[in-house]
Amino acid sequence: MKKWLKKVLFIGAFILIPVYHNALFAQTKVCDQVIHVQILNHTLQPIIQAEVFIEDLHILQKTDAQGFAHFTKLCNTRYELDIWFNGIHQHQPISTQKEIQIITWEIDSISVLAETHIIQHNIHIAADHLHIAQLPITHSSSISEQLAEIPMVRLQRTGNSIQKPMLQGLTGLRLPLFQDGLRIQGQAWGSDHAPELGRLGAQEITIAKGTEALKRSADGWGNFLEISYRPQYHAFENNAEISAGYQSNSKSWQSGVTYSQGGDKESNGFYLSAQHQNAGDYSIPNGILPNTAYQESSLYTGISQKTKKAIHFIDASYFNFIGGIYLGSHIGNTTDLDNAINATIPLIISNTNSRVIGKPRQEATHTRISWERKAISPGGINFKLGYQRNQRKEFDPHRNSQLDFPQLNIWVHSLQIYLHQSIQLGSWNAQWGVQHEYRNQDWGGFYLAPSYRGNDAAAFLNVKIPSKKTKINQNIALRYDFTQRQAQIKNTAQLETFGGVSAAYSLIWNQRIQKNEFHISLGNRAPSVNERFSAGVHHGSASYEEGNALLPMERGLKIDWEYQYRGNVNSWRSNVYALHSNNYIHLNPQATPLLTIRGAFPYYIYESLPSTIAGMNLIWIRSYSQGNLEISGDAIWGRIWNPNRYPTQIPPLSARIQWQHYWNKWQVTLRQSAVAPTLFFTEGTDLMAPPPGYFLTDAFVQSPGLLKSIDLRIKLGIQNCFNTEYRDYLDRFRYFTPQAGRNISLQITANLHHHRKHEKH
Repeated sequence: MKKWLKKVLFIGAFILIPVYHNALFAQTKVCDQVIHVQILNHTLQPIIQAEVFIEDLHILQKTDAQGFAHFTKLCNTRYELDIWFNGIHQHQPISTQKEIQIITWEIDSISVLAETHIIQHNIHIAADHLHIAQLPITHSSSISEQLAEIPMVRLQRTGNSIQKPMLQGLTGLRLPLFQDGLRIQGQAWGSDHAPELGRLGAQEITIAKGTEALKRSADGWGNFLEISYRPQYHAFENNAEISAGYQSNSKSWQSGVTYSQGGDKESNGFYLSAQHQNAGDYSIPNGILPNTAYQESSLYTGISQKTKKAIHFIDASYFNFIGGIYLGSHIGNTTDLDNAINATIPLIISNTNSRVIGKPRQEATHTRISWERKAISPGGINFKLGYQRNQRKEFDPHRNSQLDFPQLNIWVHSLQIYLHQSIQLGSWNAQWGVQHEYRNQDWGGFYLAPSYRGNDAAAFLNVKIPSKKTKINQNIALRYDFTQRQAQIKNTAQLETFGGVSAAYSLIWNQRIQKNEFHISLGNRAPSVNERFSAGVHHGSASYEEGNALLPMERGLKIDWEYQYRGNVNSWRSNVYALHSNNYIHLNPQATPLLTIRGAFPYYIYESLPSTIAGMNLIWIRSYSQGNLEISGDAIWGRIWNPNRYPTQIPPLSARIQWQHYWNKWQVTLRQSAVAPTLFFTEGTDLMAPPPGYFLTDAFVQSPGLLKSIDLRIKLGIQNCFNTEYRDYLDRFRYFTPQAGRNISLQITANLHHHRKHEKH
């Protein structure tokens, strides 16, 4: 053979053999590789809900509570990931030769949200900021029960359908609630008004502390709580979720749909969330409570558009609740009321479930619309304008059945304006802002609270103290609030003004596996119109409330310290707090009921008394390869110094053990809760002594995605598994009835996700 031919064959073989090998391998290889990608920030804390996208395969995953995105059935080759979080992209190559690949984000995710907001890295361990993906157990429960998944949050109840969150034992109006940046003013009507918010569609739940809280309000004792229904958009992404649920206790049906569509930029998009629930009378272990059915509907929608200088948001929502009030709570005379309070079994029970909502009944409606301008540049001006209308109706059972108009028909119109800006003062970073709110409250029929018009104005300055250590953040904040309102008391108009300076200091020391937070707040809170001038029957809570026109501003000092340790196996969190006020406003029950023309009711009076409240919350979590074990406890103590006694409505000591296990991607959760008898109680300060302690067992099962095309998931839950009969000290209906019995819930959700197109940035 000629030499040139040998050279050609040799070169050809050199070229063709690898090509043949690759072609043969492509025909025979099996794409069964599994990759677990974990996204961490520079302090090694997991980043939650980051989008991880493989463009070649058109696969999109979001990181879970541990920061993991899981990919299956990949071929053994290299891929390029496009990671997106809070509008920032990062491209990262990966190889299927490594099963677990850790990617460290170049920015601190905590600072993107807010300095005092904490992304939790384990269930409940640091839950000052929760994404909806971290609430799988109570996703279909009321928004208040979802909030109760946050440590330190307990629930005040009025029956089974009304729950209001309370933080660190602070009752009444001391936990300002915000929806997408606007304060929910319907909460100002009383300590037992449930948040007028839907249970489906909530995206994020945030508690702000210390200096961060003063940016919004001064009357939350260094805290506020915000529920956001606005999703994070990814460019060219469509996401739709359809859900249906059933609960055995009350035989309720629930349905909902949420939809979001990303535009051509990360911040552009549109969302819509709608839901409806229809529930019948709920049952206790002794029977069914008549006239406790309710209906709940809500609608949330919004659109955002990104320009060169700012992102513009327009949001709107509607919420409506209609519910019956237990018949056994409205009693004609004091003798029958005493018999009802002393009876172990409710005086009025039924054997049949009904969906009829008769008198007494209540209705709450909430409508709002807002526009927000969020500056892109750090020194840009941020602006928010919002309007809301809240209405409350209560129907008296003693009126003629032919006359169906409300005994109470009260509504409030609110116009809110927020403006703030970040500025640089040499080496000091600062943020200033001004706020204004106009409110107009009116009523029809016989009133519980008066009509009034008022203006609230405020200005704040928040300064970040320079530090040589980047892991230490120190902030100081000052705020001045001025309130002026004119209340109509019968035939007399009364003008009143309140004003005061609030201050806060926050220290956050964030280490690799540890974190310390210290907050000290000097706060003040003007008494609400309800607290000063209410005088009448509050049918929703079956009580008579009487205000005190001499109530001064509530002023005091609060200290809050939190420590977190985040280990690979063991994690724990402790929170210790204390507050003192010389004029803390209490809603105190009286030892004797009050007889009115509407019947006999428990009697409550607003009083301003020198008080101290302190408490501690502890959580320990041990993680293992397929789940975790959590043990937590919550203890609160309080004292009124003059007259010397314990305050009422101090939450009793509670503890909980929760075991969560993953079995073939099925999530199984068992929970045992214990509530001790109320230890801090002074005899003669209530109609009824605190109830005994109790134990409750809950169980939950959640499936993985059963159908990949629509991500079908099933959630099954059993609350109060053993149908335990108990009374909750924090329930204003404990005078009349035990709590709800066993409840079996089923929820089915189908998520349709489509990534229309993807562009690299």
